[in-house]
Amino acid sequence: MFNIERKTFRVLKMFCHVVMTSPTGDMRFVYRREIMEANPEDEPALPAAVLCSGLGLGVPPVFGEQMLELYRVLTAALRRRREREMMERERRRRQYLRRRRAFLLSSIAAALSLLSSTSRLVWVRTRSTGQNLWEAAEAFDDEEWKAQFRVSRATFDYLVELIGSAIKRRRTNYRVPIEPRRRLAIALWWFARSGEYRSIADMFCVGIATVCVIVRQVSSAIVERLFHRFVSLPSGPRLDDTLRAFKDRCYPQCAGAIGGTHIPIAPPRDNPDHYINKRGWHSVILQAVVDHNVCFTDVYAGWPGSSSSAAVLSSSDLYLKAEDRPDGYLFPREVRAQVFRWRLLVQR
Repeated sequence: MFNIERKTFRVLKMFCHVVMTSPTGDMRFVYRREIMEANPEDEPALPAAVLCSGLGLGVPPVFGEQMLELYRVLTAALRRRREREMMERERRRRQYLRRRRAFLLSSIAAALSLLSSTSRLVWVRTRSTGQNLWEAAEAFDDEEWKAQFRVSRATFDYLVELIGSAIKRRRTNYRVPIEPRRRLAIALWWFARSGEYRSIADMFCVGIATVCVIVRQVSSAIVERLFHRFVSLPSGPRLDDTLRAFKDRCYPQCAGAIGGTHIPIAPPRDNPDHYINKRGWHSVILQAVVDHNVCFTDVYAGWPGSSSSAAVLSSSDLYLKAEDRPDGYLFPREVRAQVFRWRLLVQR
C-alpha cells in the first residue's frame, strides 16, 4: 500500500508504540501536539516533516502523507486497545464487587439465623375471646350434639370422611391450619342458624373472614362431592319403596313431593327489582323434591323472587325430563295445565 522501506515502517511503528506508552508522557505530548495541530489539508508536508524530524529519518517528502496516515492508524488502534482494556478492568471490578456484596449478605443472613432463636415471632393473632364452643362440643352427648349441629355425631364423622380431604388445608410456617372437623362444625352451625359471622367467630375463636371462607369452602366441597351422589330421583327398588310409603300415607302413585321457597339474598347490582318477591324482599326461588323420608331427590334454584312457580317448574330439568317420557305423564293434570297456561301467556 505504501512505497516505504520495511525498516522505515518498523521504526515508525516502534516510535508510535513508545510515544503512546511512554511513562512520562513528555514525548507523547510534544509530538502528538505538533502533529495534530498541523492541518494536513492545507500543508500536507508539514505534519510529515515534523514526524520525520522526530523520528530522525531521512524520508523523501513525497511519502509524508503516507507516513502521517500510518501514524494515525497505529495511534487509533493503540487507543482502542487501551479503551478495551479499561472497559474489561471496569467489568471485572464490578463483578468482584457484586460477588463480594452477595457473600457479605449471605454471611450476615447466616449469622442472624444462628443468633436468632428457633421459635418464630407471632405471625397471626390467636383468638381467645369468649368460650370456645368447639372445645366444649367434644364433651357433648349424642342428643346435645344433634341439637347444636343438627346432625348426629355418626353423620358428622361420615361427612368428615367424605369431604375431609377437600376442606383440609396444608400447614405453613405462618400458622397451624384449622382441622377439617372444626371447619365442618363452623359450616354446619352457620347452615343451621344463619347467624352473623361475628358471633360464630367468637364462638369458635376464629376470625370473621375465616368463617366466611370456611362456609364457602365447605359448601363447594358438598356440592362437588356429595350432591350428585345423594340427590337423585328414585329408581328401581328405591322407587318401589317410595311409592309404597306414599301409598300408606294415602297418596297412591306418588314418588315425591315438590315445593318451592324463597332464599333471602342481598340486592344484586343488575336488575334488583326482578328479585323482589311478593313479600317485598329480595330472594331467589328454590324448587325441591323430597321423598317419603323428607330427603331431597331433586333441587333447582336461581330464578328471581318475582318469578311464578309455573315459570320455575317449566324451566327445570325435572319438567323437561317429564316431557321426554313416552307417555308424558309425571306430574298431576292440574300442574300440567298450570304450566300450559303460563306458556300461552308468555307466547302472547
